[in-house]
Amino acid sequence: MINIFKHSISTILVITSLFFSAQNQNDMSGSYFLKKGGKLYQALSDVNYQKIILNKDNTYILYHAPTDFFEQCNYASKGSWKQIGKEVIDLTSENFYTKQEGYKYEIKQEKKLSKDSVYINMELHSDFENRIPTPEFSILFNYNTRKLIETINKNIKISKKEYSLLNMQNKINIDLYFRAYGKMLYTNRLVYSILKDFPIDTEKYNYFTIKLPYFDQCFYGFEPYNHSYMYIKDENTLIWQGQEWIKEK
Repeated sequence: MINIFKHSISTILVITSLFFSAQNQNDMSGSYFLKKGGKLYQALSDVNYQKIILNKDNTYILYHAPTDFFEQCNYASKGSWKQIGKEVIDLTSENFYTKQEGYKYEIKQEKKLSKDSVYINMELHSDFENRIPTPEFSILFNYNTRKLIETINKNIKISKKEYSLLNMQNKINIDLYFRAYGKMLYTNRLVYSILKDFPIDTEKYNYFTIKLPYFDQCFYGFEPYNHSYMYIKDENTLIWQGQEWIKEK
């Protein structure tokens, strides 16, 4: 009976401690504007942001600086946030806890043209015409062959014999690579794994059309943050990426 009483008292004390700890934390949700933002050249800088919104449901959206100079996605990143103690906010972008739509693909398998060859036809989103740089396709059939294809050609033809694809048990891996040219700082991803050990029967099919209908400008430009810390200067000011962000009143 005494042990039960002691356990109950301990539980009450823990709950009370957690309650007052939560009460001592300020509600940091709201819209925070980049203090040095709003300038005409902001969108052309390495700090191409206008504001970050910390929603009450613990999701966030980081917005680009508005511009008429070029087309861009209106947001740079989105995901979840949580407050750690009184001084830190932890940001984790959605790509670390959910499968983003940009990775979704459609694959059509056919049998046509030369039976001694395998054909791969990559069909990309229209944003690749002028909003996304030309990617390099990295294609690997069966790890044990060690024959890697790297090309910017969207229409690929390979010999079944040369790449050891004469049996029915084959697997294909396809990645998209973007070369880091011109910019001093890249905040988006440069490597995207599209197909991973996808089984293909090269006796039954030899012509594969792979579509990426959701790999658009917003997906390409998305900025990943894996436990990126914002520091709480005061109830109206955050410090992040070396910049001050001021809460909208």
